[in-house]
Amino acid sequence: MLTVSTVLLAIYTWKLVDETRKMRGEQIRPNISVYFEHAETDPTLMFIVVENNGHGTAYDLKFHP
Repeated sequence: MLTVSTVLLAIYTWKLVDETRKMRGEQIRPNISVYFEHAETDPTLMFIVVENNGHGTAYDLKFHP
C-alpha cells in the first residue's frame, strides 16, 4: 500500500512540476503585435504601432522587409 501511494504521489508531483514550468514560460514570454492606426486629427496620417501584450520583456527586436 505504501509503495502504491508513493508511486502515485511521484506521478502527481511530476505533473505539477511540468505544469509549473509551462506557466513560468508563459509568464516570461513576450507577445508582439504590429498594426496600423489612423491619427485622430488627420485621417490620411497613419502610425505603425509596435505593442508588447505579453508579460515578458521583448529584447532584440528585428524587422526584416
